[in-house]
Amino acid sequence: MRRVLMCSVLLLACGDNKVPLTDAGIPSDAAPDFDADPSELRVVATSPARNAIVSRDAALVQVHFDRDLAAESISDDTLWAFGEWSGAHRGASLSPDDPRVLVLDSTRAFIPGEQVNVVVANSLTGAQGASMRPGGYSFQFRVGSTPASMSFTEIASLSSKNAGGDFGQSYGGVAADLNQDGYPDITVVNEKSEDLVIFLNGADGTGMLNKSANEYRVGIRPSPNVSSDFNGDGQTDIAVANIGSGVSVLLGNGDGTFAPETEYSSGSTPRGIVAFDADGDGDMDIVNSNAGGEGSLSLLRNNGQGVFAAAQIFDGGCNAEWGLSAADMNGDGFLDLVVGCHDDGIISVLTGSGSGEFNLRSTTQGPIGLWMIVTGDLSGDGEADATVAGGFSDNGAILLGDGSGGLGEASFYGTDPSTSATDIGDLDGDGDLDWVTSSFGGSKSDWYFWRNDGTGSFSKIMEWDSPEDASCALLVDLDLDGDLDLGLIDESEDKLILLRND
Repeated sequence: MRRVLMCSVLLLACGDNKVPLTDAGIPSDAAPDFDADPSELRVVATSPARNAIVSRDAALVQVHFDRDLAAESISDDTLWAFGEWSGAHRGASLSPDDPRVLVLDSTRAFIPGEQVNVVVANSLTGAQGASMRPGGYSFQFRVGSTPASMSFTEIASLSSKNAGGDFGQSYGGVAADLNQDGYPDITVVNEKSEDLVIFLNGADGTGMLNKSANEYRVGIRPSPNVSSDFNGDGQTDIAVANIGSGVSVLLGNGDGTFAPETEYSSGSTPRGIVAFDADGDGDMDIVNSNAGGEGSLSLLRNNGQGVFAAAQIFDGGCNAEWGLSAADMNGDGFLDLVVGCHDDGIISVLTGSGSGEFNLRSTTQGPIGLWMIVTGDLSGDGEADATVAGGFSDNGAILLGDGSGGLGEASFYGTDPSTSATDIGDLDGDGDLDWVTSSFGGSKSDWYFWRNDGTGSFSKIMEWDSPEDASCALLVDLDLDGDLDLGLIDESEDKLILLRND
């Protein structure tokens, strides 16, 4: 029932030697040289702003450049966005009012509370022949939720076991609209039965989910997961890090079903996974963390069709890379990696170059036994911060970003034993991100709800007892009433518990 570090599994892609960091030292000057070539197109502003929380009605994506754009270079792949719950948004065009502005006019609506990743591909050109920089441009924002009482009502407790009733050890979940009805569905990842179980939203405004008859095999001990549109067909796909094997990619069909998995070798003991455009070509690549051996990170480059090249292994700057998140930590328009290591508790920031290479920028001490990291702007200053599940340290931690790739000193918050998950979202709808921690160990296993005071300081306002072992939480608007509901996953009872925010 309890999870342990599997140090014996050694499935390193590309041999056992890690490719060294492109810059082994941490630079003393925090100001990056973002636009060294004046002949290249330059992004001067985005709407929404980087890391902003904006209302659903105001979530019109625009990217402003320093010169006129070539209309013939604009396609659905030039500018697009992926909402973690709503899916792919395509439909780029030149603004009729300003030839320097690229507009995303998607027919698909964003879902309140979700994080959105926006991608500008390097194929874009200017009207006078100027090229986009090779690394393209990426930024993130969140869609705001409406004010809510945070008075939660349990509306369902659903079995997340497969059809055979096998013990699943449900640890991981994806909230995403799989069948394009506008409502988020939930896919539960089962670590022991090694499968994905899908719950489709009833799409009737109640937030109720119905278990699908379709289940999908994945690799050995699946757990961390991420959704994206990997092959550019507009459907939501899922990638799962399998602790005992590699990374499984399942391409969505758009009707709530998936094609069979393709598994990629990705390093020893995968423990974290993110998807973003690491090399500027406009498609979503995958980076995963590997806890086995001395630890490492792996980059799987996408060819644009949802097929990935052999993993490139590189160092994460700490010992036993485990937790992993992606955010623009220094404001240069490239997404960076925030890496948490299990054995030494170090949290490192590796800044992206837009070429698929990453440079160690900073290291900060976090909790020993670290398990999971999620990033977002917690303090309202426009910069990405980090939330940490402390794992065997029996705590959670908050680290505020300084906007230049550094993280401040960790603020620790006591939890119940074995905190395995950290999740964020604006539960009370006041415009800042609140926090949920999940603890699976000890005689008292539960979820803690923490309220943000707007500065990145938190106070615990509620506990929700788990049936047995709380493993993770999904903060998602299931009934589309504008506020965030909860999907709570219990790994020993194999339950998906739905709480409606009233």
